[in-house]
Amino acid sequence: KEVISRIENHYQVKQGETTPDRRFSLEPVRCLGACGLAPVMVVNSDTFGDVKSDKVIQLLDKYE
Repeated sequence: KEVISRIENHYQVKQGETTPDRRFSLEPVRCLGACGLAPVMVVNSDTFGDVKSDKVIQLLDKYE
């Protein structure tokens, strides 16, 4: 929940929505089949495991 909250606040987007610049869509899912890496985030075809709330914005900023 902390990771999602950080994304929502930083990019002003809610779950199920797309950012106004259409850069990101925030779609939470229950399972990506990588429970040992949870929490997991997928951006395009890149998968990130053990995502920390204090690092998630740095990860996403690389996708400009």
